[in-house]
Amino acid sequence: MTNATFIIHHGEDPDGVIAASIISEYCARQQQGMVHCFPLRYDTLEQRFPALVEAGAEEKPRRIIVADINAQRQIVEGGLLVPLTHLSSLVDGTLWLDHHPATAQHQDQLEKIGIEVIFDSQKCAALLAAQYTGLNRENYFKHLAQIAQAHDYAIPGQRNKQLAAGNQLEEIIALANATGDEDLLRHLVQDLQQQRYFAGKDLAPQWAGYLSESQRQRAEAFSQLEKTLVREAVGKYSILFALAPPILSQKPAPRYLQEKYGAEIDLVFCLFAAPFRNHMIFGRKDVSFDVVGFCQQMGGGGRNNAGGFTRDSPITGAEYSAVREVMKEKMAEYLHSSSA
Repeated sequence: MTNATFIIHHGEDPDGVIAASIISEYCARQQQGMVHCFPLRYDTLEQRFPALVEAGAEEKPRRIIVADINAQRQIVEGGLLVPLTHLSSLVDGTLWLDHHPATAQHQDQLEKIGIEVIFDSQKCAALLAAQYTGLNRENYFKHLAQIAQAHDYAIPGQRNKQLAAGNQLEEIIALANATGDEDLLRHLVQDLQQQRYFAGKDLAPQWAGYLSESQRQRAEAFSQLEKTLVREAVGKYSILFALAPPILSQKPAPRYLQEKYGAEIDLVFCLFAAPFRNHMIFGRKDVSFDVVGFCQQMGGGGRNNAGGFTRDSPITGAEYSAVREVMKEKMAEYLHSSSA
């Protein structure tokens, strides 16, 4: 067994990335050997978990830490818990830090296979990591955790410095995911950890360059997004469907639409164009449609009346209309079953 640590974290928004940077710093200070970060997208879990098992069998890390990964049905009931159980058996300890409801629902199952679960529905994974490691007592890492918390729990129309910093970080993360550049995500984790991401009140020049490129691509992407908007109705609910370019994954597209059209519609249903297969639904807080319950039925999950799920195949522009009809049928079926 090596003295390495595997950090398996959500790689699509600031919370998972910042959590990984905080945990990496903790491991460095504890002299726990090499740290290997594995940023994951929900639509690649089925492919990546077996690869992690293979890497774990070869590396034999001392510890595994999972951060900001929702223990949804796809993981616990869909066969992915089996390779995680195998991987956990090779190490001294596995820790799961999260704030999604499905993780609480499956906490007993995770603990039965020897995984320590730290859960709080009101604290993002980065904040839980900062508290667990004690790094919340240091201004820099406390600030990072506050950025993640502000971004993860933002409400439409909200404006503050931490959220603005989180939005910039998310834009860089989206650029990395849109191009499939996991090394860029790992570099981002490392620079956040080693305090090289910021330069005073601004971003370091390298990251400012990535932000500029992301913003350039996003301007065109939002224009494309607007052209795909279709208003539909399922039961008593008004729904705004959209097909978003990958650069707007995951939260930027639905948050943009909710802020712009949220007063007019009940739900934003944001499908993402190929190659992404994970899709998002955002509901207004006063809307009774159970978004999380619907997403869980679709194999995904969520929190605070917002969530996502993965389809087996990606969506092209030509398929968008047909997929909308399928989603409307699924929602109608869910409403019927939940009212029975």
